[in-house]
Amino acid sequence: MIFIVGYSRSGTKMMNKILSRIGLVNFVPEIHFFEQEYDFNSDENNTPLTNTQKNALARKLVSIVGRVGDKLDDGRTTSDFSSSYLDKVNQLEAPTSLELYRLLTSMLSTKLEVDPTPRNSYYIKEIADLIPESRFIYMLRDPRDCILSQRGKWKNYFYNKKRYGEALRLWLNYNPVLMAKFWQRSIQQLESSLNHYNKRVIMMKYEDITTEPSECIERILTFINEEKPITDLSFIKRDNTQKWKYKLPKAHAYIIQSMLKEELVKNNYQLESYGIIVKLSAFLLKVYYYLKVPIALLANIKRIGQAFSTIKRRIFGI
Repeated sequence: MIFIVGYSRSGTKMMNKILSRIGLVNFVPEIHFFEQEYDFNSDENNTPLTNTQKNALARKLVSIVGRVGDKLDDGRTTSDFSSSYLDKVNQLEAPTSLELYRLLTSMLSTKLEVDPTPRNSYYIKEIADLIPESRFIYMLRDPRDCILSQRGKWKNYFYNKKRYGEALRLWLNYNPVLMAKFWQRSIQQLESSLNHYNKRVIMMKYEDITTEPSECIERILTFINEEKPITDLSFIKRDNTQKWKYKLPKAHAYIIQSMLKEELVKNNYQLESYGIIVKLSAFLLKVYYYLKVPIALLANIKRIGQAFSTIKRRIFGI
């Protein structure tokens, strides 16, 4: 099973699309099972579910799949997929929550199982122990581009999709201080996992894929022991890097750089010089974004799932 992980907006969907184009997996939605539905600290994870628990979890999982719209990438309608999945769930007697999850992933990707949920990056070690055959492709991208990509996301939901509640949630979510901390914890999980599971984890830089896609795909094929012809990869955006230099406000970029300077240098990302006005603006913005945190947490409480443990993992890495 392949897990495509990394900080949000690091290219996990692009990697899923690449692997589907070369025939290794299906292009599937993010599932968010381990963060929202699975508690690694609970002793009840291997306890068989009651019928009520089984049906509730199954319906929750298909509702997540339904967020992609009317059809999956392979042409199956989400309604037909949901009906088929629920029929198979009904045939299971006292399954565990993990078994329901694995049934879902095996039906979504009829080739190799794949889960492209970026936030699984916070749980690499736990998932690796839980699923021994798992392998992880970690997508690394300049955090300033990642955070820029999230900055205007709310506009699409407000102006195009007319989903005003979701637009408000996304606007509240934009917080370069918190996002920089999340990015840092994510890459710390990668570094720790490489020390323990180096043969099962590979790091791919988004910027390398956009400049040398064929070479990067060869590395991935070697990593997962597959031989597939490299097909047309022209869908990969070649000019989608370093946009933060002219689209991200300088005070925001300085906040991120000041918090992640060591990681940026280590991964060969360019540092910028900033004047006193930018630094003062950044200080005032930090105060504003710290005050904004509690409201954002309230807006996301239903999505976070295991709220307290999730916050601890993303901010403190524990």
